[in-house]
Amino acid sequence: MRARVVSLLVVGLLLGACSQAENDPVSSASIDASITTPAPTTAPPESASTAAPSTSADATTTTAAPVLRILVTNDDGVAAPGIDALVQALSALPQVEVVVVAPAENQSGTSDATTPGGVTAQETTTATGHAATAVNGYPADAVNYAIDVLGLQPDVVVSGVNAGQNIGTFVPLSGTIGAARVAARRGVPAIAISGGGLTGTDFATGATAAANEVAALRESLGWGTNKDRTVVNLNTPTCAPGTSMRGVVDVPVATAFPQGTNGLDLVFDCGSSATDPTDDAIALTIGFGARSVVAADVVPG
Repeated sequence: MRARVVSLLVVGLLLGACSQAENDPVSSASIDASITTPAPTTAPPESASTAAPSTSADATTTTAAPVLRILVTNDDGVAAPGIDALVQALSALPQVEVVVVAPAENQSGTSDATTPGGVTAQETTTATGHAATAVNGYPADAVNYAIDVLGLQPDVVVSGVNAGQNIGTFVPLSGTIGAARVAARRGVPAIAISGGGLTGTDFATGATAAANEVAALRESLGWGTNKDRTVVNLNTPTCAPGTSMRGVVDVPVATAFPQGTNGLDLVFDCGSSATDPTDDAIALTIGFGARSVVAADVVPG
């Protein structure tokens, strides 16, 4: 009797999602899931194939995840340590293409300003050598240059990691968020990430949080899919040595800073056990990362 030849192709796809937010693992420190608001998560597809011996040629195919095109920019300048940390974290994700187009110089606080008549640019690298384009203009110019001049059609724009948190009344003034807002107006999903403090001591936490956000939202990202014209604004606390961010919560943007503070002198207690923050400023002060939704058309106030 002729032996039958069976060819078996097994493709496993792991998907996990929830409707709002996730615990964003940042370090080896444990995160209390009962405190944080989980975000949608999507695990990259796994593929495997097995085949029985055959006397004829078998064609076995596997499905690879599509390449995710990520445009990275910032407002601290292309040589800043925050953007370099972000590029490294995003590049570690599977199946991604990371393109850096950012201001040649520090352009903090320039919101979504653009340069009349267009801008020039030159090739350069980030601090650790990732290829980049330095735009002689504002953060918003960098996004427009990437799309209009370089012809990029990114699946997502990630702006940061800014040196200093962009929360409360700083949101409409931020060049980091301004670049993301310009992308959102053009229909591109956009994430702004800020942290590290003004002293720039911890960009890794913000970079990891941004990479986690991209991984969680990956299945919904793509050129032209941002029909709501909104920006995901992520902020991470600057934790004291020996402590780490407690997770990420979804909160509104603060309309005022805690009494006695001006937003630049917040104290971040990452060892706190407090829960249920009411806005992004409070979330940071008790050790949480803050995720807020910002309208692309917000007007500087």
